[in-house]
Amino acid sequence: MVYQIEHDVPTQVFGDGLRLRQILINLVGNAVKFTSKGEIFINVKAVSNKDNHLELLFSVRDTGIGIPLDKMNRLFKAFSQVDSSTTRKYGGTGLGLAISEKLIQLMGGKISVESEQGKGTTFRFNVSARAGSKAARTYVHLNVADVENKRILVVDDNLTNRNIMAAQLKQWKFLPLIAESGAQALDILSTNEQVDLVISDMQMPEMDGIQFARNLRKEHPELRIILLSSIGNEQSRHEAHLFDVILTKPTKHNVLYKHIIDQLKDGKIVKEPQQSQSLFSVDFANSYPMEILIAEDNYVNQKLAVHILNKMGYKPDVAVNGHEVLNLVAKKKYDLILMDIQMPEMDGLEATQFIREHVSVQPVIVAMTANAMPEDREICLSAGMDDYLSKPVKLNEIITILEKWSGAARQPDAAVYAHRKQV
Repeated sequence: MVYQIEHDVPTQVFGDGLRLRQILINLVGNAVKFTSKGEIFINVKAVSNKDNHLELLFSVRDTGIGIPLDKMNRLFKAFSQVDSSTTRKYGGTGLGLAISEKLIQLMGGKISVESEQGKGTTFRFNVSARAGSKAARTYVHLNVADVENKRILVVDDNLTNRNIMAAQLKQWKFLPLIAESGAQALDILSTNEQVDLVISDMQMPEMDGIQFARNLRKEHPELRIILLSSIGNEQSRHEAHLFDVILTKPTKHNVLYKHIIDQLKDGKIVKEPQQSQSLFSVDFANSYPMEILIAEDNYVNQKLAVHILNKMGYKPDVAVNGHEVLNLVAKKKYDLILMDIQMPEMDGLEATQFIREHVSVQPVIVAMTANAMPEDREICLSAGMDDYLSKPVKLNEIITILEKWSGAARQPDAAVYAHRKQV
């Protein structure tokens, strides 16, 4: 997944950041869901910026399964997907696009889609906003004249990445040299062409970033290398001595620029910064003990939720749809259920209503959904849910929910219901 924010986009923008984030999460989430190989590319540009009125155009392009032409008119209808097999295989109800369209309209824009079956889909939407007037913080040296026109060799097998990097380096007044493989990069270096810095991807076929760096160090031991690596890549950490800087993708442009300047000016060796002190604590579960069930059909969301709760000392169970929730609830007493709304076969609302009507020992049920409108919260509460988390869920919000409902979860059912009525 790669992104490009065009240079005509103001550094700061007045608008509804929460709703914009929810729209992008939905579109990018769909792109990930329906793209098994290739890439997802997000682009942002300003199509108008006059008289304090800013219009931004967002594009989300994937190389996924695509959408048949005769099914395009169903995309933005609530509870509709292109066909029933899509729901069975990928889950969801199709509600997300309908809500996204509504949010976009509220922000003064429209959404459109282009797709070719088997080749991919591009969603485009525009929103109205205002450009910010406050000066943005700068993290780079004020005087960069002495590093202008330096030659920077970019090594990446992905064409989109190469194009983005070349355009960005030109904007920063550097001279990019582009190679699509480690072998081609070594050929460029062997021609005695002056190169001041190398930026290399980690995951490349035939010769990855580490193999490339080893070969480069044999002939050019003093040449500085910035490695762009995927998060959690242990191999790059084990071979960190080969590189002067290791950055995690997707790297923010201002962060990359800062490190480029550092390397070109004084060659300051910078490894990936240490993580700040974690909010996670395994003692949290001791303070707020609960049996937790995660109801979520998306595999990545499952893993993330389990990982977070494990770090806090919990050992949650997982269900992928409403039917599995009911089966697990029948066998085990849960204090808290984190219930996704959009699940295949039986959704979260149906599962909640069944639990409220048929289960003797009642759990606390918290909705987790990308549905963003105020009425969506009311729908969840009316179905019998106790609370509501809007996706993307933040760690501090999960902590608040656990603290809030832990006491109620340990009380008898009558006390739980009394607490619900007060809430």
